[in-house]
Amino acid sequence: METKLHAPRSRQVWVQRAQLTRYLADANARLVLVAAPAGFGKTTLVAQWRASAGESRRFAWVSLDRGDNDPDNLWWHVVSALQRACPEIDGDVILTALRATQDVTESALPILLNQLAAVSVPVVLVLDDYHAIKNGSCHDQIAFLLRHLPASAQMVLITRADPPLPLGRLRAAGEMVEIRQRELHFTSADTAALVHAVAGIQLTEPDLADLVARTEGWPTGVYLAALSLRGHPSPGAFVRQFAGENRFVVDFLAEEVLNRQPDEIKQFLARTSILARFCAPLCEAVTGSADSAGIIETLDRENLFLVPLDDNRQWYRYHHLFAQLLRSQLARTEPGIVAALHERASAWHRRSGSIEEAVHHALAADDVGGAVDLIARDWYAYADAGRTATVRGLMRSLGDDRMAGRPVAAHCAAWIAAMSGDQESVLRWLPVAEAGHHTGRLPDGMRSLSSSAALLLGTCGFDGLRVMRESAATAVELESDPASPWYAMARSALGFSLYLSGEPEAAAAPLEEAARARRPIR
Repeated sequence: METKLHAPRSRQVWVQRAQLTRYLADANARLVLVAAPAGFGKTTLVAQWRASAGESRRFAWVSLDRGDNDPDNLWWHVVSALQRACPEIDGDVILTALRATQDVTESALPILLNQLAAVSVPVVLVLDDYHAIKNGSCHDQIAFLLRHLPASAQMVLITRADPPLPLGRLRAAGEMVEIRQRELHFTSADTAALVHAVAGIQLTEPDLADLVARTEGWPTGVYLAALSLRGHPSPGAFVRQFAGENRFVVDFLAEEVLNRQPDEIKQFLARTSILARFCAPLCEAVTGSADSAGIIETLDRENLFLVPLDDNRQWYRYHHLFAQLLRSQLARTEPGIVAALHERASAWHRRSGSIEEAVHHALAADDVGGAVDLIARDWYAYADAGRTATVRGLMRSLGDDRMAGRPVAAHCAAWIAAMSGDQESVLRWLPVAEAGHHTGRLPDGMRSLSSSAALLLGTCGFDGLRVMRESAATAVELESDPASPWYAMARSALGFSLYLSGEPEAAAAPLEEAARARRPIR
């Protein structure tokens, strides 16, 4: 088909990627691999390189599709493209050899390679949408062509997924140049240029930074936002609301990404979209899939908007807009399972010691009691490690209304406020804790809510020295178990208050007892 052999025409709204096109123009590697998810401007970049002013090489372009997932079709189009770029190539001879036998590697490819070697002008063979090729024989034949490619020829593969070719060997030998998602991200300048070209407006610096953050530099995301900005009365308000539910974003990602996946992958994507970050064991716990590692490896290989969070490819997250779309689809297709997914995620994080994420998932599952227990169990360990602000953030995530009805939550809020020097919040939450009821020890090991109030007042002294001393004495009575981690704190508080009251001799005994009993509070 003739149209498959033409490179895309330049469009006025294209953002010029001058630095990248210069990099490609200077590349003399055997293979140029341009691999990134849908909509990252891969084809546009190579088309710009082809049309750049300083480029003198001939380009043979093939836009692949599923029909080329067959050696006959693939090589028919490759030979036709090369013949268009280099008329001195005798395509008829190659195609005759191709028709004469099924063994392309032994027949047609040697003839093609010899003719390429005889071409006087360097040539670049571009195979666009190479991810459409799934046939193992096609990959083997492309690998053979690459291995024997003459120095005057270069191959460019534009793909959404890493092809099953000897990339490691080519990389190690310095025979491959790679352009990936990181290089294709739009900068603030790129984003501003595209928005101005498409929508005719100039965003303010804060709005521009917000749009870059929301799209994570995804060029198509920026373009779709710019389309929506045309004639919009309040560009800033639009940017602040732009998300994966935008109709243009939904249409693109559904057509180009989701609808092309098998049902198993679509379900995995949707159910794991509740996770801010994930690894294979966490996904197994949440989805019940025993092959989560294999699925994640597939998603990573096929560039399905997966962002690696470490160098070992263990932890990942989804692109923000993609995750938002997936969560919307999950809420629409399986609303009844969302809470259960969050419960499983919370349980896994609790077992793994990731308390913050366990709390967030518990709240998402509307398990407020579970979230409060988690915070109440570990708040002091966080505070003792200098992470008071982290606990305050968790308390804010609970919300005042939910804390007001839970004395254990009010107990934690009062203690964290005291440690932060926030006396106003102490006075707000301490009465709620004192008036509440809790059976047995608190999750952090304190004897009771009364003991908590006495120990807090006896330690911090917000109500004056007399109250501090009386409260500390009460805490000593209540925290009577030497095995309790709060036993030593109560005695330290009493000793310190006696010392401040001018009774150093009386202070000695509780301070010595505290020193003997001191143990870490966990």
